[in-house]
Amino acid sequence: MSMAVAAIPISPTQRYIRRFATHKLGVIGLLFLTLVVIAAVFAPWVAPYPPQRILTRALQAPSWKYWFGTDEIGRDVFSRIVWGSQISLQVVGYSIAGAAIVGATVGLIAGYVGGWLDIILMRIMDAILAFPFLIFALAIVAILGPSVQNSAIAIAIAKSPGFARIVRSEVLSLRGREFIKAAIVLGATNQRIITRHLWPNITGNLIIYASLSGSTALITESSLSFLGLGVRPPAPSWGYMIAVGMDHWQYWWMSVFPGLAIFLTVLAFNFVGDALRDASDSKLDLGTS
Repeated sequence: MSMAVAAIPISPTQRYIRRFATHKLGVIGLLFLTLVVIAAVFAPWVAPYPPQRILTRALQAPSWKYWFGTDEIGRDVFSRIVWGSQISLQVVGYSIAGAAIVGATVGLIAGYVGGWLDIILMRIMDAILAFPFLIFALAIVAILGPSVQNSAIAIAIAKSPGFARIVRSEVLSLRGREFIKAAIVLGATNQRIITRHLWPNITGNLIIYASLSGSTALITESSLSFLGLGVRPPAPSWGYMIAVGMDHWQYWWMSVFPGLAIFLTVLAFNFVGDALRDASDSKLDLGTS
């Protein structure tokens, strides 16, 4: 007698992970970002030299001893790129976290409360969006002064309207659903509706947008440092390293390798964001239930 084997049910989280795993570029991007995080956390052990260590010779071309060459005063470029990953990840992490908190709060209040409060809050967000992203961040840093913290604050403020719009749109869509109406009829408090019914249904899109925003934050931080309004020298910011390399254009490694670090990290953020977005699409289900 043959016996049918029942299919093992898969949780939504497992299904999401399996969809993500089928996205090869997303997996590659995640692995690369993991390497960047490891390099940043363990920079004292990964980098051959401290970021400000002046070696015997300046402007040495890449070699077995100095993989990415040395800069204009004899510092190891590879070591400075590794140490610079700390600054880049700090600014990206703080700015995206701040933008998500502020934007999600504004969007949640605007979408759930509605009325005049919705109009006021979203008009403020629209006013911020009216400025070009980089120009707005430049203006804030010019007022606050160049530093890691101020760069993160500027990017967070400039990026928060995007999070607010996404959350507000999701809340407006969910507010009319039957399960929300049922919760209201049953006497659920606003806090319970938000924390138990609305928030779990909007976190997925927030995570996707946050991962895609990482690339924008990194480019903006690098641009601010390139223009001298970001991290103060001699801190090894990737953008500042490119700016110094432009003054010594004949020594190509001074600007090419920091530029590659920015390019590959931005690409990795975009790959991961695209993979997360595709994984959230139920049409890409693997057929396992």
